[in-house]
Amino acid sequence: MKSTDGGNNWTSGVVKQNISPSSEPVQLYPQTIAADPTNTNRIYISYLDTSNNLYCALSSDGGNTWSSSRVENTANVTVLGHAIITGLNGAVYVAYTAVVGGLTNLRFSSSTDNGVTWNSPVTVDANNGAGYYPSMAIDSANYLYVSYYYAQTTGGLMFAKSTSSGAGWSTTPVKTNDGTVSGPFSSIAVTTNGIYIAFYNPRGYTVIAGGYTENKDGTVQLISSIDTGVSFSNLVTIDSNTYTGRATAIAASGSSVYVAYGLYKDEGAATDNRLKFASSSNGGLNFTVRSAELTTGLAVTNNKSGLNYLSPAMVFYSPNGIGKLYLVYAGDSGANIVFKTSTDGGTNWGSVSLTP
Repeated sequence: MKSTDGGNNWTSGVVKQNISPSSEPVQLYPQTIAADPTNTNRIYISYLDTSNNLYCALSSDGGNTWSSSRVENTANVTVLGHAIITGLNGAVYVAYTAVVGGLTNLRFSSSTDNGVTWNSPVTVDANNGAGYYPSMAIDSANYLYVSYYYAQTTGGLMFAKSTSSGAGWSTTPVKTNDGTVSGPFSSIAVTTNGIYIAFYNPRGYTVIAGGYTENKDGTVQLISSIDTGVSFSNLVTIDSNTYTGRATAIAASGSSVYVAYGLYKDEGAATDNRLKFASSSNGGLNFTVRSAELTTGLAVTNNKSGLNYLSPAMVFYSPNGIGKLYLVYAGDSGANIVFKTSTDGGTNWGSVSLTP
């Protein structure tokens, strides 16, 4: 779908039919669309086909027509999570969870010809269980950053960094598992003030090989770095209520940090499944939770998958010096796509419901 008036009106078209119908709602990764900063008519969407092969759909005319190219061509490799961004020079970057022979790892690929062809994949983290829920960011120096989850008892929230446009990577544990899970469903943002990672920190989970048990009790937290990811500190609980954070989206500008996340209390209890929003004006040192719902008209989720359907994505955009937050998510158990805008840091929101 496309809007040329800030989200008030939308047009839609089919990008690619028959993408993976077997994907569970939790696999609807939000960071799967990117626009070229050097050409606003050039748009990229990463997606999986029915065999979980990773593709990139590209448009050079503002979304009117589309073509596709396969990102990962290695035999016997399938893909789970994926995130796509563009560089300041127009290059396209994708980080993704690769599955080879039942083992997972974090991989990366790039394109320098507008997504027509893709360079050979680079393994960012070869540890089995690494690479879940990838999120990407890029700074003004063209440094690439990825937050992801390492699903092993010795794993947890991880951070990867490349200063060579993805040719080489370093990885750093941000928050390790300590008998309980720490770090799935992360989202990452970078500004001139630092790197910010929002993530889900379940409480009372038991880590098992290749994953963890699930009871959905936990909180949403944020951790930050002021030295391009050499070290992370200032761990902050964004919302002290439990059952928050199983889906996160982050945006930042300067010292302002914005996080959208889910409240997911009981499966099947529609009144307890909501999308929440919090903001910080001091670099994430503390947050103000704006409301239990973004607006009173927020569509609820109402089935056992509940919050998973929300799959929020958020960006900060500053056209003509006016700061805007754009937020999109799936509401009403995925029946509607909801787009919201705010020009006052998330205090007030305008809303448009988009029916798929």
